Amino acid sequence: RYSTNGVAQIDQVIFDQSMIVGIKATTPNIQYSELSYQQTEENLIYNIVGYYYQVFVNEYYLKLLLQNKDKYEQFLAITKLQLEKGVITQIDYDRIQVSLSNTLSQINVAEQTLDMSIMRLKNSMGMPLNENIILSDTIMLSN
Repeated sequence: RYSTNGVAQIDQVIFDQSMIVGIKATTPNIQYSELSYQQTEENLIYNIVGYYYQVFVNEYYLKLLLQNKDKYEQFLAITKLQLEKGVITQIDYDRIQVSLSNTLSQINVAEQTLDMSIMRLKNSMGMPLNENIILSDTIMLSN
């Protein structure tokens, strides 16, 4: 009156050519992935070094512009006295004033460029942008 039936099936793959081909095909993908990782790492190092150098170049350029500004301000004071004495014309005085104005605008651009290069360096290093960074090396240039 009561009957019970049970069926069990067990399969084992002894040889499957497509599985062997699949395993062999993953080897070049693994090698490509390793090479891609190494290339990304080298590009990151290259970018960090480039941004690091760019910060120093921008700092040096800003320093030169600030020195030029000081010289123009001194020269402008001297030429103002010369203008008052009648030694030079108003046009000469205005040219120096325009040069000072151009230098001031270049200083503004150089400060923004320096800030951007510092931000790029921090970003490429994975450093939070709101943290301060202190660069230990300086460019050795003869004056």
